[in-house]
Amino acid sequence: MPTGRVSRSVVALAASAITAVYAAGYVHTSAADTALASSSSSAATLTDPAQPGAAPPVTTTAAAPTATSTSSSALKDGTYTGTGSSRRGDVKISMSVQGGRISAVNITGATTQYPTRFIANLPGEVVSRQSARVDVISGATDSSLAFRGAVLQALQHAQN
Repeated sequence: MPTGRVSRSVVALAASAITAVYAAGYVHTSAADTALASSSSSAATLTDPAQPGAAPPVTTTAAAPTATSTSSSALKDGTYTGTGSSRRGDVKISMSVQGGRISAVNITGATTQYPTRFIANLPGEVVSRQSARVDVISGATDSSLAFRGAVLQALQHAQN
């Protein structure tokens, strides 16, 4: 007659199976983790060109040109695009510059795991701060960092 309890041997067997699955996943992905860690340390380091001497640089694993520190008045008028990458997907933006200042930023595409509504306020922060130094959104950290990388790339284009 069933007692409503699971025997210890079944619990031990289930725990062993779960441990084996996690261990196999760890072994299977450890090479990729090592490769990502080494590419991250050799990745392009971008500094925010709108904020000379600003806080620590943002490091992205996307291949992007290195920005130089200049003031925002060095930006050329026009519309520029950028793409930022993260482990959860990419974010593409369009940035307009008028009078040497960032006048508009729009998210034009995203392949991120989470909806772009989580980072929908970041374009306004770029315009108001005249900088790629935007807040990192809790729960959308990777999307925030991809957005920041896209803005940095667009700023790089606006300086050339």
